[in-house]
Order: sequence, then structure tokens, then C-alpha cells
Amino acid sequence: MRHPALEHGSVAVITGGASGIGLAAAKTLAGRGMKICLADTAGGALTAAGAAVAEIADDGANDVLAMAADVSDPSAMHALRDAVLERFGSVALLMNNAVTRIGGPTSASLEDWRRAMEVNFWGVFHGVQVFLPVLHAQKSPSIIVNAGSKQGITNPPGNAAYNMTKAALKSFTESLQHELRGTADCRVTASTGPKPGCRSKSWTSW
Repeated sequence: MRHPALEHGSVAVITGGASGIGLAAAKTLAGRGMKICLADTAGGALTAAGAAVAEIADDGANDVLAMAADVSDPSAMHALRDAVLERFGSVALLMNNAVTRIGGPTSASLEDWRRAMEVNFWGVFHGVQVFLPVLHAQKSPSIIVNAGSKQGITNPPGNAAYNMTKAALKSFTESLQHELRGTADCRVTASTGPKPGCRSKSWTSW
């Protein structure tokens, strides 16, 4: 059963949207008539992704915003929120998908460990902090999807930094779920997967 936020004409904000899972989700949702904001690092990949999604969207480029944003920078996330609201007026889905696999074993450099946390955890934290008040104030069904990973549970050897960021993300999202359920008149849900209760490995199963 599709989440009620994922309706024709509603707005999705997807970080890390220039490639991979983020871009696949954007194309799927655009094909269902949603308006899409793609956020990623500046460059040709973001421009190309915006054009590819616009080819699918109902109203072409009018339904797509491709914007460079560093998720590790709170001010950049505030600017992203403001741009989305100015362009589309609302947000139904926030997909915190931006990720870096920089890092490595426990002996990796402090710089690498910090960068992994800045993007994979703090980037999600900033997204939630910036967009959640907007979602809650709308008083309509909306969803936050924080892109999780089984590595946050299984901790396979070789990339301790990445594993740790995804474990922290899992804990953060579960705490967020509890808080949202306990908030009066709250119509926002949170998940680490495609939609609440969905166990599919395919993020395009939306």
C-alpha cells in the first residue's frame, strides 16, 4: 500500500539525487506525477540528473529543481529548504540519501572519520532538523526516509567508519519514529527504507 504522501502533484526532496538510489527514486516518483528536488554536489552529474528527471516529469523542467547543496553544512540545508518552498510551496517526502564511503578501518585518519560522520550522519540530522518543522506544520501526510544500510547492523570488516555512521543513523531514525508517534496531531512518519513496513531491497518498489 503506497504511503499517502506519495501522491500525484506532491513534492519530494532527495539528497544525493544525482546518481544511484537517489536518482532511481527520483525517476520513479516523477513517473508517478510527483515534483522533484534533487540535491547533490555541484557538477555535470547533477545537471544531467535534473534533465533526465525532467524528461519523465508531467510538466517537464517546471516540476524539477536540481540544486547544489552540501548536506554537512546546516546553512546549505536551510537554503535548500527555502528554495524548495519558494518553487513548490510544500514538501511531502524528504529522502536523506546523500552518502560518502570515505573512511575505512578503525585506523583510518581522523579526517576521514570526521568526513564520514559529517555526510552520513550529520547530513541526515541537518535535513531532519531543517525540514521536520515544515512537514509538521503542513498537517498533511508526509514522510522522512533516511537511507539506511544493513552494514549498520552487521558491521562487516573493512569499513568501520561507514558501518558506524549507519548504525548511528539507525538509532537516530528509530528515536525519531518514537517521537513522531508520540507527538499530538503529527502526520509525519519516518523510515530507514522505501516506506514504513516495506522490506523490499528495491527502492524503486515505491
